[in-house]
Amino acid sequence: MLRWNHDWGTKADHFDMLLGMGREVPGGFLKRPEILPVAVWYWSAFCALETERHIGMAVGPIPWSKALEYATEHGITKADEFAEFWQIIMRLDNEAARIRRVASDDENLREKVSINDPEGVKNLMRNLGKKRERPK
Repeated sequence: MLRWNHDWGTKADHFDMLLGMGREVPGGFLKRPEILPVAVWYWSAFCALETERHIGMAVGPIPWSKALEYATEHGITKADEFAEFWQIIMRLDNEAARIRRVASDDENLREKVSINDPEGVKNLMRNLGKKRERPK
């Protein structure tokens, strides 16, 4: 779900609207993974906590204090329950960070883009255009 959300999340409303109009949308958008009912609460918590990151020179991790506040507000008061919640949030956070690193790795982009990945090909072409010297 993290990968799909990274690739399509900001465009979901637009593509849902196009689908409602009977128009075609990219195939990758249609491959939205389903979240198991047991994981929906954790996914919602992760999405809410992502807005609490410190952003400066880089995107920081989700703060432990904000996760504790969120958990407490939602009835998680026992230390072992919070530890389990925090572990799941951190796994999601670490994977999200890995996805951001791979997506921003322009140096090795040619080696990482599949011909079947339209967004990746678009990014590759944009980056190739930036590196090309323009004739004067």
